[in-house]
Amino acid sequence: MNLKYFENIDGTWLDISGQPGASLEYSDASGWVTSGGYKKYVAQITQSGGDPPVATVLENTLGFVPDWERAASGVYGFDWSGDFVSTKAAIYMSPLYQAKDFYFDYQADYDVTIYSGGNDDYISKTTFEIRYYN
Repeated sequence: MNLKYFENIDGTWLDISGQPGASLEYSDASGWVTSGGYKKYVAQITQSGGDPPVATVLENTLGFVPDWERAASGVYGFDWSGDFVSTKAAIYMSPLYQAKDFYFDYQADYDVTIYSGGNDDYISKTTFEIRYYN
């Protein structure tokens, strides 16, 4: 079955069939768009010295802009806007720079925390993606 929605403002049909959990969302920038059942944030992050990571945002449908912070050498994170449920989140990161002890955690100083082996300067042009499912 084809499931479509007619957008009166633009006069276009949006096809949302075959997308489990799909919904329609309105964005001021894009108008009505289909959602794949999750919101996401994709950025390239780089960290140096005692500074927090700097993010070049590639896509953000979260509804807020994460503010990256540096908690300690090799420990970085951001707090979620609103209630964060870790079982609704999936995080993907690549490439990893030099750190051999590189991982992230949901239950630490921040809602999302990245650890880079206790050392700064290990995150360089690392693609960070978080998907938060409905």
